[in-house]
Amino acid sequence: MFPIKEELVKKTWIFTSNMLRHGYIRENRSGGNAKRDKKNKAIDTFQGKLAEFAFWDMAHHYKILLDEPDCSILSQGEYDNGDFQYKNKTISIKSIKPNASYLLLETKNFDDNGYEIIFNPPKKNDFTCVIKIIYKPPNCYKKLFVKDFIDGIKTIDDVKNNLKNFYFSFPGYLTFNDFKKIVDRKQIMHQGNTIGKYCKLDADNYYCKLIDLNKSENIWEKI
Repeated sequence: MFPIKEELVKKTWIFTSNMLRHGYIRENRSGGNAKRDKKNKAIDTFQGKLAEFAFWDMAHHYKILLDEPDCSILSQGEYDNGDFQYKNKTISIKSIKPNASYLLLETKNFDDNGYEIIFNPPKKNDFTCVIKIIYKPPNCYKKLFVKDFIDGIKTIDDVKNNLKNFYFSFPGYLTFNDFKKIVDRKQIMHQGNTIGKYCKLDADNYYCKLIDLNKSENIWEKI
């Protein structure tokens, strides 16, 4: 587990607020039947962008100089360009919550060849890297993502007291061939299935246990 730099948390807070006020965040996940309220949109947006910044900063430590994560405000039908491009390889970052034990990827986002079809043309992810965002103390994010606070974020000063206690871990990654095997095997958890006691899936998802991912320390030489 590694701490996330405060300057990166700042940028993520500002991006999240700007997306909620000026951008477009889908109410439903791909193929999903549950609508996300503003709080859950905020949590998902914040967690996803913070994971990108955490990976970007970690890559720099290993002399992999990636472009800084895209913080453009997206309209309906727009998507960022696939997280990171490096030496003609696409690196996709997938964030997961602190207690997650699976990587879940909505089946509606991929074709039978394993390409991500929300992009035009469909995108081949050479590496899918899983970043777990961890809050200290646990569940403190539930107090942070409240309407009045989210709506009030306009400058860095508005988030200066909510920059500490964010951490991440890097459980591992999938290569494109790894994911294609999951697609070919139809390794799917279906809508309505439950993970643990409380997590009921609202969409069909390809899945991989975190313990079955490639070890994270091996990725840098492959990239």
